[in-house]
Amino acid sequence: LTPSAAGITVNKSGLYRISADVTIVSTAAGIVNLQAYINGTARPETLRAVTVPAAGNTVVHLETVAYISACCAMNPVITIVGNTTDTAAGSVVLLAVNVIKEA
Repeated sequence: LTPSAAGITVNKSGLYRISADVTIVSTAAGIVNLQAYINGTARPETLRAVTVPAAGNTVVHLETVAYISACCAMNPVITIVGNTTDTAAGSVVLLAVNVIKEA
């Protein structure tokens, strides 16, 4: 695994447990969506749609286990993506991502 600002690059094929904890400080109420992606493809089981308050902290956890294939020509990148489709506003103040090779 190689971490970078763009995500976590997987260097060896295997079964990986991916988890993330995100702390959001909201400044306007609404719904925030968070989801894990592997090489640009969304992992549907990780989608979290969370209602945040007008002001306050919200912690969101997501987790999945996935077989990831890597080779010399392609090393997949794991990313955590957040967005909102309504009036929610705020900042991510903490992002903790764990990637563990299980097999």
